[in-house]
Amino acid sequence: MFILLAPVFGTITPGYLGSAGQYGVGGLGIAKFIASIISVTYIVAGLAFFAFFAMGGLKYITAGGDVKQTQEATKQITNAIMGLVIVVASYGITSVLGYILFGATLNIFAPVFQ
Repeated sequence: MFILLAPVFGTITPGYLGSAGQYGVGGLGIAKFIASIISVTYIVAGLAFFAFFAMGGLKYITAGGDVKQTQEATKQITNAIMGLVIVVASYGITSVLGYILFGATLNIFAPVFQ
């Protein structure tokens, strides 16, 4: 299972979580893992936006002039756009907080510890 996850999360050694794993052993294990989870979450959110937006557009096109279906399609498109705005805003907020808390040199989506 760890071999299948390696292309997504990088090398994950079972039982080792970077500096949280053993006393005196440093590493990027847990930080890289969390950064990878965040990156994958943003990718999934983008794909979900595309899917919901496309389904809403298809529903709007095939409504055939029915007011109720047109309103449902418009609502689905609006919800997809609001979801994308929330995801983009969360990325921006996290980046600003990372800059404020850790300085300009730290990218929280690709952490590097010295």
